[in-house]
Amino acid sequence: MIIGGSKHAVAENIRHAIENNTPYKPVETEDPTATRQEKLDLSVRQLHSMRTFRFKVNNCLARASMRVAERIINSSAEYDGLEKLSELASRHEGVLVTANHFNPLENLAIREAMRRAGWKRTFVVSQALNLRMTGWVGFILKYFDTIPIAKDHDYLSNLFPEALMRVFRGGGAVLIYPEEQMWFNYRRPRPGRHGVYDYAAQLNIPIVSLFTEIIDTGKPEPSDPEFNKNRYVVHVLDTLYPDPSLPADERSKALRRADDAQRKAAYERIYGKPLDAPFDVSDIAGWHPENARQKEDASSPQEPQPQQPQSPSQTEG
Repeated sequence: MIIGGSKHAVAENIRHAIENNTPYKPVETEDPTATRQEKLDLSVRQLHSMRTFRFKVNNCLARASMRVAERIINSSAEYDGLEKLSELASRHEGVLVTANHFNPLENLAIREAMRRAGWKRTFVVSQALNLRMTGWVGFILKYFDTIPIAKDHDYLSNLFPEALMRVFRGGGAVLIYPEEQMWFNYRRPRPGRHGVYDYAAQLNIPIVSLFTEIIDTGKPEPSDPEFNKNRYVVHVLDTLYPDPSLPADERSKALRRADDAQRKAAYERIYGKPLDAPFDVSDIAGWHPENARQKEDASSPQEPQPQQPQSPSQTEG
């Protein structure tokens, strides 16, 4: 499923970002904008509203409706290695979750994987600007177990970790994308940024590391023939634990290195090519730019063919 219109320009932005070695560059073309203060205000209001009765009612409605949507969207998804989490799940502890980020709906497969492994609820950390969306999508983003994030020192040092700890104390899971920016249908894992590993180190929380494989089904997307539909396989990698013998900063770096290394190994094992291979169109799952060219050729007006003069034998009766 494609959300947000044509993705041709987004795919080209990904190509250019890779060629220029900028793996954290925003590539979406229709993202809303806001000042840093506006993002902070959105985040603070969301955290405060999450503790109100009205929010809890809407949260129940959002969760119920998304359970139905998950059954449909995840009907073709597969889950590999869930048994690795059985012992950790039996302790009913809170965990952080990392995964590659490539689609607005791929977290539904992550949530289903965690549910099957034993965690009833998985919260997703999301950019505060997503709370500005309206309609049904806006309702889901606001009320479906979303924790907003804003680049503000006081917020990241106090309000945000407090929100995480409320989930962990209840035995829940929190998904934080270490890549931060979503790159549409991009198969390769990108180097993780330090945020999620800092919180794991500071709060002494284990990390459930997942890697989602994207498989091109060969069936075109109805809304954009340049792309095929995809299905997912969620692979469970080794769980990462902070090393208490290290200082907090070194604990974070060790977690980050270990997660990057095992996601790299998973990619190379699954796709059969090195992570640092040159960019290829197949790196964006389901992208077939030749389909767009064929569509343009088919829709372009045909030039009239010059009329051939008739011979005398053709004109005589």
